[in-house]
Parts: sequence; structure tokens; C-alpha cells
Amino acid sequence: MKKLFILSLILVISSCCLINRFRSIEHTCSLKEDVCENNLNMLKTGIDTYKADGGAFIIQNMKSSQIVEIASVGYNIDNQYHPNFSKININEDITPEHLIKKYSSVLNENKKLKQELRNNVKQGTVKNANIGGVDVYGITATTDKGFDKEVVTTFLGHFEDKNRKYAAIVILDNPKPLKSTYGFRTAGWNAVKIAKNILITINTSKTAE
Repeated sequence: MKKLFILSLILVISSCCLINRFRSIEHTCSLKEDVCENNLNMLKTGIDTYKADGGAFIIQNMKSSQIVEIASVGYNIDNQYHPNFSKININEDITPEHLIKKYSSVLNENKKLKQELRNNVKQGTVKNANIGGVDVYGITATTDKGFDKEVVTTFLGHFEDKNRKYAAIVILDNPKPLKSTYGFRTAGWNAVKIAKNILITINTSKTAE
């Protein structure tokens, strides 16, 4: 019986390894090497924690308008995507990279929206991304994929201090409702938590780039 249990355990571990092995990973990053590595690990851990089919994130330096990191694990970052972000006035399918650029552009033109996004972190759907001593802004979307009750969850937001201003979009493909999320699978319970870890990494690095 003991041998059977050990064999079963080996098979389970082997299966996990095979899944990770064949899951496509793409990563381009111009930030510091340790920041890049940590951010990718945060995404991988988040996908495993929330039992998602895949995920991705994009980081933008809002001061230079440059995309500084793109990572995807089992998710096609070039896919057209249309989350429910009515406040940002999205009226067509766009890629996540276009979405984060549009976010930055809209914020520069709409100061009232910026305050709304700050309030959303203080007491709304993005409260799990609140970081003490740092101004974080954000919005979430949980989009029905249209079949088998599958969803895509998204965090879109940024943090800023006197010297730095970075935006992030974090996407999870079909995260599962878990006991640890009280049965919820909406963005505030998964994508937001991954985003917080990534933003903390960038914020605590003395020179991210």
C-alpha cells in the first residue's frame, strides 16, 4: 500500500512537471535581471495558485511611455481582447499592449478618473493591491469567454511616487473558484493579487531599469 502511494505521488509530480515543460513561456524584459526573474515567477506562481489555464502581464514605464516587460505563460499575448472597461471607453477589440497604452493616454487626459481609480484601490475591487506608503490606482474586469462558464480576469492600473510611474496589466485565463478565494474567481481575488506582487517588486527595487 505504501509503495502504491509513493508511485501515485511520483506520477502526480511527473504530470505537473510535464505540464510546466510544455506550457509555452515568452518573456522579454529590459528591467533589472532580478526584477525580471521575480516578476515572471510571480506570474507562474499565480497561474498555479489559481489553477488558471495561462496568464500574462505587461509593464509600461509611464514617464517614457516605453513597454519594459512582457511575459506570457500558456497565453497568446497578441490575441485581441475586449474586457469590460467602460470608463476607459474601449469600443473595439484590442491587444493587451494596446490596452495598457490606452490606459496611460486616458489618465493623462482625465484627472477625475485617476481619483476614481485610487478610490477603487482604497475600498473597491482593487483593494487587494493596496500597498502601504505607495499610491496605487487600478480597475478590474472579469470577462465571460462565452463557453463552459470560463472567464478571463484582468487587472489594469499603475503605481506612482516622486520618481517613478509604472503601469501594469495582468491577465489570467480561466482561473478556478477556490476555497482560498471563498469560491470567487473574479479579478479582485486573483489577477489583482499577482499585480500587487509585481508592483511591489518594481517599487522596492532601487533602480528597476
